[in-house]
Amino acid sequence: GAFFFIEIAKRTHILDSLANLIREISDDKMVQGVLVTFPLEFMIEGSSGFGTPLLMVAPLLRALGFPLILCATLPFICLISAIPYGALGTPIRLGFHIANDDIHHLSYSTSYVVLLFVYIAPMITALLIQHFDPKPRPLKKITAWIFMIATVYAFFNHWVSKLGPEFPALASSFFTFLIIILTRGWFFKKKPIRSIRGMKIYGALLLVFWIGKQIWLDEKIPGTPLR
Repeated sequence: GAFFFIEIAKRTHILDSLANLIREISDDKMVQGVLVTFPLEFMIEGSSGFGTPLLMVAPLLRALGFPLILCATLPFICLISAIPYGALGTPIRLGFHIANDDIHHLSYSTSYVVLLFVYIAPMITALLIQHFDPKPRPLKKITAWIFMIATVYAFFNHWVSKLGPEFPALASSFFTFLIIILTRGWFFKKKPIRSIRGMKIYGALLLVFWIGKQIWLDEKIPGTPLR
């Protein structure tokens, strides 16, 4: 499914359209790289799972003009904070008999386990981008910006994880996405966004994915414990 999507995306220029939406938010490579590999990548993982964003984010970074070495490495760095929730959610989808209380407890505990990576991973991403695109960005500003958006993600991730393992990456990334858009001008002195079209599309997709997964998880195949 992922390979099929990427072929369709290339032939219909979807990747170019997504890249243009990212450029519309900011022309700074720091903002673009963190936005794509942190909240956007998490949204894809939360909606599809199975490492799908690795195949989608790398071509998107390339369409944004990132060096191949960053296209190959950046998608892996941050994803470690989102993938554990898929590993917890899969047993539910496959119909294994796991008590909901146990799943919720595991999901809630996972928010503590990934907490360190939530701060370290985007910082490593930002430093790598700075190395290959050495524009005058003070390290203090970069650190403060990363700390702020990581804290936003960690807070919402911890709160949403109480509801189960299916939505922490999806919902938390949405709020982080909005914060990045709202704060990138404070730290990197960029012009205001010309349009909020991308935000509307992102919000609509999030809502559809959320409702769809909720219906899917509640629907069982008649006569079996399988969903």
